[in-house]
Amino acid sequence: FSSRRRHTRFRNVTGVQTCALPIFDAFGEVLRLQPESGAAHRHIGAVLASTGRRADAIGHLARAAALAPDDGQARLDLGSVLIESGRPADAVAPLREAARLLPASSEVRNSLGVALAASGREADAASQFAEALRLDPRNAEARQNLDRAARAGRRGAGTRR
Repeated sequence: FSSRRRHTRFRNVTGVQTCALPIFDAFGEVLRLQPESGAAHRHIGAVLASTGRRADAIGHLARAAALAPDDGQARLDLGSVLIESGRPADAVAPLREAARLLPASSEVRNSLGVALAASGREADAASQFAEALRLDPRNAEARQNLDRAARAGRRGAGTRR
């Protein structure tokens, strides 16, 4: 199952990863002046994730989510980095909250499906992939994930007989 995330798009926007350093410094200065800025924590978390520093990114994204209870993007980013870090079960809660806050987001539903599938909850994952497709019928990644979930379900049903 796959979930392409904003962090790869961030790299495309900034060019090479070394361009992230001035952005990181700028948001670091914002945090120095406003340590309770959820937006600054979210942006620093995105920069850290884009440069492969996932453990540090998780800390900033979790802080962003705590500081900004209505920031669905912070929860989506947190869940995505948790998946990338091999912690899909931990990603389910922030992604469920992101789905509540961003109900029209196909990307959120696909990411939640990925976390559920990687946590062994294939039926729940399939329903999230289907919802992602309902929200955006052109979401090729969700379509592929739904097909994989269906194949996994058929294989599982065959072994239970």
